Amino acid sequence: MLKEKAYSSSLTQKTFLSTKGWSSRSTSIGGVYFNSVNLFRPFLYKGLKFDLRIYVLITSCDPLTIFLHKDGLVRFATELYQSISGENKSNSFIHLTNYAINKNHVGFRNSEGGKELVEDRSSHKRSIRDFFEELENDFKLNTAAI
Repeated sequence: MLKEKAYSSSLTQKTFLSTKGWSSRSTSIGGVYFNSVNLFRPFLYKGLKFDLRIYVLITSCDPLTIFLHKDGLVRFATELYQSISGENKSNSFIHLTNYAINKNHVGFRNSEGGKELVEDRSSHKRSIRDFFEELENDFKLNTAAI
């Protein structure tokens, strides 16, 4: 039997696997439920929700051996964040960072020439390297420690 276990799926949501659904956001696949719980006060950057897509390779579990790729993606929502309310809870452009959703927003900014990785600070999808460089330059943060 599957034990309930928490997995952090983003900065603003936790996903739980269990054998029973317990919320309106429960999704069942083959008898296993994926239950989501939104967290309040998500991390924001310049008023936008964002997520970091980081790539890792796990080559061994005992001993644990993990390789972290030097780059990845940062994806931003296309509308400024507002706390979830009855009026905006269905506005995916505020609450989600998915490229497939946000590319349809009138204000979505993509890279020039349609490149996947972006080195443009105004884009809603860009490389982590560029994002970290911006944090270092604008806010004097030491991103090497991240």
